[in-house]
Amino acid sequence: MKQVGRDVIYNDISGQNKPSLTVHSGETFRVGTELCSGTWLKKPGDVFIPENRIYTNPTVCVEIEAAMPGSALSIRILSVEPEDIGYTGIFNTNPLFDRFFDKDQHNITRTVAIQNGTIRLSDGICLPVSPMIGVLATAPACDVLCSTCASPNGGNMDIQEVRAGTTVYLPVDFPGAMLHIGDTHAIQGDGELDCAGGIECRSSVTLKVDVIHRPAGMEWVRMEDENTIMAAAFCEKTDDAFYEAVHEMLRWLEIGYGIAHAEAFMLLAQVMHARNTQFVNPTRSYICKIDKRYLPEPAE
Repeated sequence: MKQVGRDVIYNDISGQNKPSLTVHSGETFRVGTELCSGTWLKKPGDVFIPENRIYTNPTVCVEIEAAMPGSALSIRILSVEPEDIGYTGIFNTNPLFDRFFDKDQHNITRTVAIQNGTIRLSDGICLPVSPMIGVLATAPACDVLCSTCASPNGGNMDIQEVRAGTTVYLPVDFPGAMLHIGDTHAIQGDGELDCAGGIECRSSVTLKVDVIHRPAGMEWVRMEDENTIMAAAFCEKTDDAFYEAVHEMLRWLEIGYGIAHAEAFMLLAQVMHARNTQFVNPTRSYICKIDKRYLPEPAE
Protein backbone atom coordinates (compact mmCIF):
# COMPACT_ATOMS: atom_id res chain seq x y z
CA MET A 1 0.00 0.00 0.00
CA LYS A 2 1.26 3.46 -0.90
CA GLN A 3 1.76 5.84 2.01
CA VAL A 4 2.54 9.52 2.38
CA GLY A 5 3.34 11.55 5.45
CA ARG A 6 2.71 15.15 6.43
CA ASP A 7 6.05 16.53 5.19
CA VAL A 8 4.39 18.69 2.49
CA ILE A 9 1.18 20.45 3.50
CA TYR A 10 -0.96 23.21 2.02
CA ASN A 11 -3.14 25.82 3.69
CA ASP A 12 -5.45 26.16 0.71
CA ILE A 13 -7.13 23.77 -1.72
CA SER A 14 -5.92 24.32 -5.25
CA GLY A 15 -5.10 22.45 -8.43
CA GLN A 16 -1.74 24.23 -8.41
CA ASN A 17 -0.59 22.42 -5.27
CA LYS A 18 2.00 19.78 -6.05
CA PRO A 19 0.73 16.36 -4.95
CA SER A 20 2.74 14.35 -2.43
CA LEU A 21 1.40 11.09 -3.87
CA THR A 22 -0.17 9.83 -7.11
CA VAL A 23 -2.49 6.82 -7.06
CA HIS A 24 -4.57 4.90 -9.59
CA SER A 25 -8.33 4.72 -9.55
CA GLY A 26 -9.30 1.84 -7.25
CA GLU A 27 -6.06 1.97 -5.29
CA THR A 28 -5.91 1.98 -1.48
CA PHE A 29 -3.47 4.37 0.18
CA ARG A 30 -2.63 5.86 3.57
CA VAL A 31 -2.09 9.53 4.49
CA GLY A 32 -0.63 11.01 7.65
CA THR A 33 -2.47 14.22 8.53
CA GLU A 34 -1.13 17.28 10.33
CA LEU A 35 -2.73 19.04 13.29
CA CYS A 36 -5.08 21.86 12.24
CA SER A 37 -3.00 24.48 14.04
CA GLY A 38 0.42 23.31 12.91
CA THR A 39 3.32 21.36 14.34
CA TRP A 40 3.47 22.70 17.90
CA LEU A 41 2.04 19.63 19.70
CA LYS A 42 4.88 17.19 20.38
CA LYS A 43 4.24 15.74 23.86
CA PRO A 44 1.47 15.61 26.49
CA GLY A 45 2.80 18.60 28.41
CA ASP A 46 2.68 20.98 25.44
CA VAL A 47 0.13 23.78 25.80
CA PHE A 48 -1.53 25.54 22.91
CA ILE A 49 -1.05 29.32 22.70
CA PRO A 50 -3.99 30.76 20.71
CA GLU A 51 -2.04 33.86 19.66
CA ASN A 52 0.28 31.58 17.68
CA ARG A 53 -2.54 29.70 15.99
CA ILE A 54 -2.44 29.15 12.23
CA TYR A 55 -5.99 29.95 11.08
CA THR A 56 -5.97 27.41 8.29
CA ASN A 57 -6.16 23.63 8.16
CA PRO A 58 -2.96 22.06 6.76
CA THR A 59 -3.78 19.39 4.18
CA VAL A 60 -1.93 16.72 2.20
CA CYS A 61 -2.54 16.68 -1.57
CA VAL A 62 -2.99 13.41 -3.50
CA GLU A 63 -3.37 13.13 -7.28
CA ILE A 64 -5.82 10.54 -8.66
CA GLU A 65 -4.80 9.31 -12.12
CA ALA A 66 -7.54 9.29 -14.80
CA ALA A 67 -9.66 11.75 -12.80
CA MET A 68 -10.77 14.37 -15.31
CA PRO A 69 -13.16 17.32 -15.09
CA GLY A 70 -16.76 16.16 -15.31
CA SER A 71 -16.14 12.92 -13.44
CA ALA A 72 -16.36 12.35 -9.68
CA LEU A 73 -14.49 10.56 -6.92
CA SER A 74 -15.94 7.80 -4.80
CA ILE A 75 -13.85 7.99 -1.62
CA ARG A 76 -14.27 5.05 0.70
CA ILE A 77 -12.92 5.81 4.17
CA LEU A 78 -11.41 2.58 5.50
CA SER A 79 -9.91 3.89 8.73
CA VAL A 80 -9.06 7.02 10.71
CA GLU A 81 -6.49 6.25 13.41
CA PRO A 82 -5.72 9.15 15.78
CA GLU A 83 -2.31 9.60 17.37
CA ASP A 84 -2.07 9.48 21.15
CA ILE A 85 -2.39 13.19 21.99
CA GLY A 86 -4.71 15.98 20.93
CA TYR A 87 -6.06 19.27 22.18
CA THR A 88 -9.15 21.42 22.47
CA GLY A 89 -9.86 24.93 23.64
CA ILE A 90 -12.21 27.88 24.05
CA PHE A 91 -10.96 30.93 22.17
CA ASN A 92 -12.13 34.53 22.22
CA THR A 93 -11.91 34.55 18.42
CA ASN A 94 -14.85 32.11 18.37
CA PRO A 95 -17.95 33.82 16.90
CA LEU A 96 -19.98 32.30 19.76
CA PHE A 97 -17.62 33.47 22.52
CA ASP A 98 -19.41 36.71 23.45
CA ARG A 99 -22.72 34.89 23.81
CA PHE A 100 -21.45 32.49 26.47
CA PHE A 101 -18.47 34.16 28.18
CA ASP A 102 -17.58 37.51 29.68
CA LYS A 103 -15.56 39.75 27.38
CA ASP A 104 -12.60 39.63 29.79
CA GLN A 105 -12.62 35.82 29.92
CA HIS A 106 -9.24 34.37 28.99
CA ASN A 107 -8.69 31.62 26.46
CA ILE A 108 -8.88 28.11 27.90
CA THR A 109 -6.93 25.30 26.25
CA ARG A 110 -6.36 21.67 27.11
CA THR A 111 -4.00 18.96 25.83
CA VAL A 112 -5.46 15.49 26.25
CA ALA A 113 -4.38 11.85 26.01
CA ILE A 114 -5.99 9.59 23.39
CA GLN A 115 -5.39 6.02 24.47
CA ASN A 116 -7.13 2.64 24.46
CA GLY A 117 -10.13 3.99 22.60
CA THR A 118 -10.81 6.79 25.08
CA ILE A 119 -10.08 10.48 25.49
CA ARG A 120 -9.34 11.75 28.99
CA LEU A 121 -11.04 15.14 28.85
CA SER A 122 -10.57 15.74 32.58
CA ASP A 123 -9.99 13.77 35.77
CA GLY A 124 -13.66 12.87 35.96
CA ILE A 125 -14.65 12.63 32.29
CA CYS A 126 -13.51 10.10 29.68
CA LEU A 127 -14.99 10.12 26.18
CA PRO A 128 -15.06 7.39 23.52
CA VAL A 129 -12.84 7.95 20.50
CA SER A 130 -15.00 8.62 17.43
CA PRO A 131 -12.54 9.78 14.78
CA MET A 132 -13.49 11.78 11.69
CA ILE A 133 -11.91 13.76 8.85
CA GLY A 134 -12.59 17.49 9.05
CA VAL A 135 -11.21 18.48 5.62
CA LEU A 136 -11.74 16.38 2.49
CA ALA A 137 -11.86 18.19 -0.84
CA THR A 138 -11.07 18.13 -4.53
CA ALA A 139 -9.56 21.17 -6.22
CA PRO A 140 -11.94 23.75 -7.72
CA ALA A 141 -11.73 24.33 -11.47
CA CYS A 142 -9.77 27.58 -11.27
CA ASP A 143 -10.31 29.22 -7.89
CA VAL A 144 -8.44 28.63 -4.65
CA LEU A 145 -10.52 27.46 -1.68
CA CYS A 146 -9.31 28.44 1.78
CA SER A 147 -9.02 25.31 3.91
CA THR A 148 -11.18 26.86 6.64
CA CYS A 149 -14.18 26.91 4.24
CA ALA A 150 -16.23 24.34 2.35
CA SER A 151 -17.84 24.37 -1.08
CA PRO A 152 -19.45 21.97 -3.59
CA ASN A 153 -15.94 20.45 -3.88
CA GLY A 154 -15.91 19.62 -0.16
CA GLY A 155 -13.41 21.32 2.12
CA ASN A 156 -13.59 22.09 5.81
CA MET A 157 -16.88 20.23 6.22
CA ASP A 158 -16.43 19.15 9.87
CA ILE A 159 -19.14 16.51 9.50
CA GLN A 160 -18.90 13.58 11.91
CA GLU A 161 -20.14 11.12 9.26
CA VAL A 162 -16.92 11.63 7.28
CA ARG A 163 -15.49 8.62 9.09
CA ALA A 164 -14.57 4.96 8.61
CA GLY A 165 -17.37 3.10 6.84
CA THR A 166 -18.57 6.12 4.85
CA THR A 167 -18.12 6.69 1.12
CA VAL A 168 -17.88 10.36 0.14
CA TYR A 169 -18.69 11.52 -3.41
CA LEU A 170 -16.88 14.65 -4.61
CA PRO A 171 -16.84 16.27 -8.06
CA VAL A 172 -13.70 16.38 -10.18
CA ASP A 173 -13.17 19.85 -11.65
CA PHE A 174 -9.38 19.76 -12.15
CA PRO A 175 -7.22 17.12 -13.88
CA GLY A 176 -6.06 14.59 -11.30
CA ALA A 177 -8.75 15.78 -8.87
CA MET A 178 -6.02 16.93 -6.41
CA LEU A 179 -7.64 15.42 -3.34
CA HIS A 180 -6.80 17.30 -0.12
CA ILE A 181 -7.00 15.57 3.28
CA GLY A 182 -6.51 16.99 6.78
CA ASP A 183 -7.93 18.35 10.05
CA THR A 184 -8.85 15.08 11.76
CA HIS A 185 -10.69 15.03 15.09
CA ALA A 186 -10.77 12.29 17.70
CA ILE A 187 -14.35 13.37 18.51
CA GLN A 188 -16.58 16.36 17.75
CA GLY A 189 -20.01 17.46 18.95
CA ASP A 190 -22.57 19.17 16.74
CA GLY A 191 -21.91 22.87 16.31
CA GLU A 192 -18.17 22.47 17.01
CA LEU A 193 -18.87 25.02 19.75
CA ASP A 194 -15.38 25.62 21.07
CA CYS A 195 -13.93 26.34 17.62
CA ALA A 196 -11.22 23.71 18.16
CA GLY A 197 -12.86 20.84 16.33
CA GLY A 198 -13.73 18.88 19.45
CA ILE A 199 -10.41 17.07 20.01
CA GLU A 200 -7.95 18.13 17.31
CA CYS A 201 -5.34 15.48 16.51
CA ARG A 202 -3.01 14.04 13.92
CA SER A 203 -4.13 10.77 12.35
CA SER A 204 -3.30 8.04 9.89
CA VAL A 205 -6.12 7.92 7.31
CA THR A 206 -6.64 4.99 4.92
CA LEU A 207 -8.72 5.60 1.78
CA LYS A 208 -9.77 3.74 -1.35
CA VAL A 209 -10.61 6.12 -4.19
CA ASP A 210 -12.37 5.29 -7.46
CA VAL A 211 -13.02 7.57 -10.41
CA ILE A 212 -16.70 7.34 -11.38
CA HIS A 213 -19.19 9.09 -13.64
CA ARG A 214 -20.52 12.18 -11.89
CA PRO A 215 -24.06 11.39 -10.71
CA ALA A 216 -26.73 13.24 -12.66
CA GLY A 217 -27.99 16.26 -10.75
CA MET A 218 -25.12 16.28 -8.26
CA GLU A 219 -24.36 19.85 -7.18
CA TRP A 220 -23.19 19.38 -3.58
CA VAL A 221 -21.42 16.69 -1.57
CA ARG A 222 -23.02 13.25 -1.31
CA MET A 223 -22.18 10.43 1.09
CA GLU A 224 -23.44 7.01 2.01
CA ASP A 225 -22.75 4.22 4.44
CA GLU A 226 -24.25 0.75 4.81
CA ASN A 227 -27.65 2.02 5.91
CA THR A 228 -27.94 5.69 4.95
CA ILE A 229 -27.61 8.14 2.07
CA MET A 230 -26.57 11.69 2.94
CA ALA A 231 -26.36 15.10 1.28
CA ALA A 232 -24.34 18.01 2.65
CA ALA A 233 -24.10 21.69 1.75
CA PHE A 234 -22.11 24.67 3.03
CA CYS A 235 -23.12 28.34 2.98
CA GLU A 236 -22.42 31.51 4.95
CA LYS A 237 -25.95 31.33 6.38
CA THR A 238 -27.12 28.22 8.20
CA ASP A 239 -30.61 28.39 6.67
CA ASP A 240 -29.15 28.45 3.17
CA ALA A 241 -26.93 25.45 3.92
CA PHE A 242 -30.00 23.53 5.13
CA TYR A 243 -32.06 24.39 2.04
CA GLU A 244 -29.22 23.45 -0.32
CA ALA A 245 -28.69 20.12 1.43
CA VAL A 246 -32.42 19.36 1.13
CA HIS A 247 -32.35 20.27 -2.57
CA GLU A 248 -29.39 17.95 -3.09
CA MET A 249 -31.19 15.11 -1.36
CA LEU A 250 -34.32 15.73 -3.45
CA ARG A 251 -32.31 15.60 -6.69
CA TRP A 252 -30.72 12.33 -5.55
CA LEU A 253 -34.11 10.79 -4.77
CA GLU A 254 -35.69 12.01 -8.01
CA ILE A 255 -32.89 11.19 -10.44
CA GLY A 256 -31.08 8.43 -8.61
CA TYR A 257 -34.12 6.56 -7.29
CA GLY A 258 -36.90 7.61 -9.66
CA ILE A 259 -39.11 9.09 -6.94
CA ALA A 260 -41.39 11.93 -8.11
CA HIS A 261 -40.56 15.36 -6.70
CA ALA A 262 -43.63 15.77 -4.48
CA GLU A 263 -43.39 12.17 -3.28
CA ALA A 264 -39.72 12.64 -2.42
CA PHE A 265 -40.52 15.84 -0.50
CA MET A 266 -43.26 14.15 1.51
CA LEU A 267 -40.98 11.20 2.24
CA LEU A 268 -38.26 13.50 3.58
CA ALA A 269 -40.84 15.30 5.70
CA GLN A 270 -41.50 12.05 7.56
CA VAL A 271 -38.12 10.33 7.93
CA MET A 272 -35.29 12.75 7.13
CA HIS A 273 -32.68 13.46 9.80
CA ALA A 274 -30.85 16.79 9.47
CA ARG A 275 -28.51 18.87 11.58
CA ASN A 276 -25.96 21.67 11.60
CA THR A 277 -22.64 19.93 12.32
CA GLN A 278 -20.56 23.08 12.78
CA PHE A 279 -21.43 26.72 13.37
CA VAL A 280 -18.00 28.35 13.66
CA ASN A 281 -16.41 28.20 10.21
CA PRO A 282 -16.95 30.93 7.59
CA THR A 283 -19.29 28.45 5.86
CA ARG A 284 -21.85 26.55 7.97
CA SER A 285 -22.28 22.81 7.38
CA TYR A 286 -25.64 21.06 7.15
CA ILE A 287 -26.23 17.36 6.54
CA CYS A 288 -29.47 15.63 5.54
CA LYS A 289 -29.86 11.85 5.89
CA ILE A 290 -32.39 9.18 5.00
CA ASP A 291 -32.37 5.48 5.82
CA LYS A 292 -32.02 3.22 2.76
CA ARG A 293 -34.83 0.96 4.00
CA TYR A 294 -37.32 3.60 2.81
CA LEU A 295 -35.90 3.68 -0.73
CA PRO A 296 -36.45 1.57 -3.86
CA GLU A 297 -33.55 0.14 -5.83
CA PRO A 298 -31.47 2.90 -7.47
CA ALA A 299 -32.70 3.94 -10.90
CA GLU A 300 -29.20 4.60 -12.29
